[in-house]
Formats: sequence, structure tokens, C-alpha cells
Amino acid sequence: MIRAVFYTLFLRLWRDKGAMAMAFLLPGFIFAIFATIFDNAAGGDLDLRIIMAVDSPSMATQNLAAQIARDAPFQTQWAADPDTVFDDVRMGRYDAGIILRGDIADTQSAPIIIVTEPSRKIAGDVLRGQLRAFLSETRPDLLIRESLMFSGRATGPLTDKQQTRVNIVLIQAEGGALNVTDGPLGLITTHSARASGETGIIDDPSIAYYAGATIAMFLLFSAMHGAAISLEERGSGITDRLLLGPSGAMAMMTGKFFYLTAQGFVQAWVILIVAAIGFGVPVFDAVLLLAIISLIVSGACAALALLVSTIAKNTIQMNTLATFLVLLFSAIGGSMIPRFMMPTWLQTLGNFTPNAWAIEAYYASLARGSNILAVAPALAILCAITVIALISASVLSHRLMRF
Repeated sequence: MIRAVFYTLFLRLWRDKGAMAMAFLLPGFIFAIFATIFDNAAGGDLDLRIIMAVDSPSMATQNLAAQIARDAPFQTQWAADPDTVFDDVRMGRYDAGIILRGDIADTQSAPIIIVTEPSRKIAGDVLRGQLRAFLSETRPDLLIRESLMFSGRATGPLTDKQQTRVNIVLIQAEGGALNVTDGPLGLITTHSARASGETGIIDDPSIAYYAGATIAMFLLFSAMHGAAISLEERGSGITDRLLLGPSGAMAMMTGKFFYLTAQGFVQAWVILIVAAIGFGVPVFDAVLLLAIISLIVSGACAALALLVSTIAKNTIQMNTLATFLVLLFSAIGGSMIPRFMMPTWLQTLGNFTPNAWAIEAYYASLARGSNILAVAPALAILCAITVIALISASVLSHRLMRF
């Protein structure tokens, strides 16, 4: 009996080449995607998008800026002024920024400023490390000046009286009572791109980021599960009878689309309400905008799920293909790991997923306080995904059922 059951299931899979390919080939592909992402992130060699400006430059500062743009291990774009750097980093157009000001040799006034966005703090940390490594190879004199300034702050001129001061400082440092970085700022400092005292903005933007990331991934999974009922209807003959109606495939797809969209809309708001009540995310400050975003994101997920259910020939294919696509979209679209930590080519591929644009729309509303005009490009792309997927699913469904 056991042998017969095993052999029957094996033959069923063997005869379904599509299901067999997705069962045994796609896992390796998924592994390759995740390995590429986490290898790039774990190594710290991030493909950062950096914007740079020079403020009140000296000749030495201008020369250093040109050297960074030419030889640094990261790619930089020039900004017209420091305000542009802050604005572009805050709006997510770049991962971090560099501002060079005054005389680069004056380590008392932190002539190198790294601008970061709170949800991408790791980008600023990586940039600081890359910049210091670059300066150690190309301008070691700057790091020596900084070291002398810090050591001089602790020791002063080595007279007899000041030797006593050194001993006291050492005792304080050993006990953790002295922060040797207090006072002058040194060569490099970090500033947030967000203005101090901004109201209506969440303190920890990463929570707002993962609210959008979770919504995008969960709505895709849920829509795929809901759309799988189409396979049951196809096998029972219900679909054939519906296609005889006046509107045919389009009416059938539209009805399912409205249901899945409404279901996703409610699910999105469950997550948003939990984020608001449990984590202080300012959801209720932008209810109307978030409602529009949630409706459009739900529609995109519903349309893609209907397209997948039309392509799949049976339940095995549907489950495998749905899981593969949701994991793939979530991985390269930013639901599992922020996209700025991925290689450049994966960041580009992520632009073709609904997750990337859903996260951008939610984050802009919740963390940046953006209005409808700021999120309009992301919403327009999600609408285009919805229309293309829904029409494609209707056409394929009509052809598969008629022929």
C-alpha cells in the first residue's frame, strides 16, 4: 500500500513537467537570490548611492572633493548646495550624503559631514568606514592631524603639572567616566537628514518601513491563497458556465478582483492600526492618503494573484509558483531586507516588483509626512501593474477556457 501511494504521487509529479520544474529548479534559484543579497550585506560592501556638496570651500577642500569623486570606492553625484544633500537624503533619493566645508585641515570644526536618513543609519556607518579607509590610503596626513588633536585634548603639553592631569584622565578613561570624543568634533561627524523638532514624524522610521514591507508581503500571500479558488472552479466546470455570460472572462475576473482588493484593504488596515496603537506610528495623521495607498496596493496584489492562478494548471503549480513569486518579490522588493543593502543590479530588478513601490508609498506617508503628490509616481506604477495583470489574466483565462 505504501509503495503504491508513493508510486502514484511520483507519477503524478513526473507527468506534470511544470510542477516538477518549479518543485526542483526554483528552490535553487531562490537560494541564489538570497545568497547574493546576504553576501553583499554581510560583507559591508554596499552599493551606496552618495550625493556630495562643498560648502564654503578652501582650495584643499575642493581638491579633496575632486579626489573622492574620482577615486573613492563608492559612486558620488554632485549637489548644488548642502541643502540639496539634506533634502535628497531625507526623501530617499540617495542613501547618504557627504558635505565638505571650510578648511579640510581644521579638525576642530568637523570639515567632513556625513548626512544620513534614520531608517538607513547603517548606510552612514558603512560610508564612514569606507571614507576613513580611503583617507588612510590617500590623505593619511588628515587622520594624523585628527589623532594629534584628540591626544592633545587629553594630555596637553607634557609639563610636570600636566603629567598629573594625564594620570587623572587615564584613570577616568579606564573607569568609563570620560568620553574622549567630547568637545571638538574631529575630522568626520554625522548629521541626520531630518530637521530637529519635526512634528508628526515617527521617532523610529524603521517601524514605518516594515509596516509597508509587511503589508506588501502579506497581501501578496493572502491574495494568492484567495485566487487559488479559481483552480477549483475550473475543475468543477463553474468557470465554463460563467464564461457563457454576456461579459465572459472580464466580468468573472473583475468580480474576483473586487473581492480580493477589499479583503487586502481590510488586512492592510489591521496592520496599520497595530502599528499606530502598539508602536506609535502616525497612521491617523494621514488616514485619507493611507486609505488610497492601501486600496491601490491591494488592487495590485489581487491582479497579480489572479494572473498567477490563470497561468497555473493545477494546485501544485499554483502553490509552488505563488510561493516562489511572493518570496522573490519580497526579497528583491525590500520586504525582507532594505534594498540599499543589495547589489545595484538587484536594486534595479526590485523596481519591477509591487513591494518596492508599496514600501516607498507607505514610508513616504508615515516617516516623511509626504502628501499625495510625493507618492503619486509610486501609486501610478502600482496602478499600471494592476491594469496590465488584470487584463492579461482575463485574456489568458478566456483563451484557456475556450480552446
